[in-house]
Amino acid sequence: MRRFYFLMIFMLVFILHQIPQKVQALEEETRIPAGVSLSRFKLISQPAFSEAYNGFGERVPLHSILIRDEQLKDWTTGSISREATVLESTWVYGISQDWILEMVLPVVSMKQSSSLELKNGAPSNSEWNTILQNLQSETVSGLGDIRLKTGYEMGASTKWFVRGGFKLTLPSGSSGTPRGVYAFSAGEKITDAGLFLHINWYPFVRGLRNGIRFSQSSAMKGERETLSGEKHSYLKGNRLEFQYQWSYERSDFFYGFEIHHLKQLESQLDGGANDQGYLDQGLLEIGWGNLNQLEEKPLDLPWQIRLGHRKPLRGERQFIAPVWQLEAQIYF
Repeated sequence: MRRFYFLMIFMLVFILHQIPQKVQALEEETRIPAGVSLSRFKLISQPAFSEAYNGFGERVPLHSILIRDEQLKDWTTGSISREATVLESTWVYGISQDWILEMVLPVVSMKQSSSLELKNGAPSNSEWNTILQNLQSETVSGLGDIRLKTGYEMGASTKWFVRGGFKLTLPSGSSGTPRGVYAFSAGEKITDAGLFLHINWYPFVRGLRNGIRFSQSSAMKGERETLSGEKHSYLKGNRLEFQYQWSYERSDFFYGFEIHHLKQLESQLDGGANDQGYLDQGLLEIGWGNLNQLEEKPLDLPWQIRLGHRKPLRGERQFIAPVWQLEAQIYF
């Protein structure tokens, strides 16, 4: 009964907020006994990309959504691309039978390559010069934003498992100056909080698992520079995410896929930031390890390694940035 009331309150709060955080891997919720830890190490590679979806869902050069000034877009020539490598270290601990605590420490390396410049005959405009200066080639590296999560087991049986909880992103990113709503920096330098609800169910086929995940986040108001160098109050738009995932484990091999939908509401920076939109992505993963054997016997060191590829399918006002990732997880 206590779990039922907790679930109802959580769902009510979730529906009333309707508000979310980027995910890169297939985000599963695994039952962890009290006193047991899980370590996860993930290498994320985002190769150079130079396109984005505009407000009509069309593929356009990346600078078309980075630059808000329509006149400047007309007088700009050249291109800009971005790439990133992230190493994430995750620690998950079973506080009790029902509660878990998770911490993610990312180390980020990002590169921006730009040949943007004004066309010959462009009007003299100091603000335009500042914007293009702030979009020049640059490299940043350092600690990213630390993420914390606490989860509560709302119910479980042999065929289903539900966990919900709270998450918090701390402004610990140490490198780069975030400017505009599509910032190029190791961290966003804002505090972000949200809720999540993850429902797993296991059909009558051994090794098969389905999952649905709802996630929301809302940021605290802060300050940020525009690309023209002016400081204004900044409120990142709320984000709502939905994921459906399917996975199958057999003979120490893992196969998984996920459909991920992100809804971005408009941010506020010097008026409306015109960044509202959505992004649909697909993820495929394959893996190998002995986690599947836990259904038959206890193991001294359960482990698994996975390789995954995430690809944007369609969207509005979002980057077209495919991602490769390599992940290893160990229980101890």
